[in-house]
Amino acid sequence: MGRSSQSHLRARDGYDSAGETHYPGPDYTYDWANTWPSGSTPGVAPVITGVPVIDNLSPTVGDTLTATPADVTGFPAPTRSWQWLSGVTPVGTDSPTYTTVAGDLGNVITVTQGETNTAGSDDATSLGTDPVAAAP
Repeated sequence: MGRSSQSHLRARDGYDSAGETHYPGPDYTYDWANTWPSGSTPGVAPVITGVPVIDNLSPTVGDTLTATPADVTGFPAPTRSWQWLSGVTPVGTDSPTYTTVAGDLGNVITVTQGETNTAGSDDATSLGTDPVAAAP
């Protein structure tokens, strides 16, 4: 009996008798659908850990390079994009593969992995290859 109904409610709702906030009580539920403004969704911006890896670090003209993506987190699930660079010049298409051409001769090839969702974006660039050599 020694508890007032007010202190009982406060304790149940995650407050102590001094009004300090504590973790939610066992009957706590959170209604995500009704918490966010209409038309918006909660989200966590993508975070890429590490860098993408190119499978062939000593390419010659005509070689097809393939990038393995780095790990990524984020909610909602991010959308991935790719940008290959020959030196500082963007080349190729939005693809995890790139076939070297004569114009790449002598250039270092890198690839940038981009990740985007409604909460933000992140990108990471691979280590560079050796300069592209002439085909044997």
